[in-house]
Amino acid sequence: MQLTMEQRKIMSLGRSSLVISLPKYWTQLNELKRGDVVSVAINRDRSLVIFPFLKKAEDLAKITLHLESNENINFII
Repeated sequence: MQLTMEQRKIMSLGRSSLVISLPKYWTQLNELKRGDVVSVAINRDRSLVIFPFLKKAEDLAKITLHLESNENINFII
């Protein structure tokens, strides 16, 4: 599902890199800031898909279960 389509100008960065800017509202929506990593997928039709990298470690929840020896693990799963 495509929400919007924008045109972006390709810019030169140094001698060997070409860059485009990301829409500000997209970076805000994904809580991205300077220095964050995004992933770029190249599709068979030569199009690119850009998506935020995995959640930051501090955003992930950690769950620890302490089981008694007589508890059935299948019941918990």
